[in-house]
Amino acid sequence: MRASIKPSVKALDEFIGTRTLSTDATLYRGGAFPAEMVAALKPGAVFADRGYPSTTIDSMAAMRFARVKDA
Repeated sequence: MRASIKPSVKALDEFIGTRTLSTDATLYRGGAFPAEMVAALKPGAVFADRGYPSTTIDSMAAMRFARVKDA
């Protein structure tokens, strides 16, 4: 990680770490993933991404970002 962005990453991590949802919610996330990874996912599987994901309560909004990457 570039030293110039470390303070921003730290501040964002701290901000996110102090926030919670007041109720349970279903969130959706669209993304571009390799076909073999998508094929290997089964219901209940855990997917970890070390970035800051964007999520929405609108499944159609997530679908606009969902695609399978060509190998």
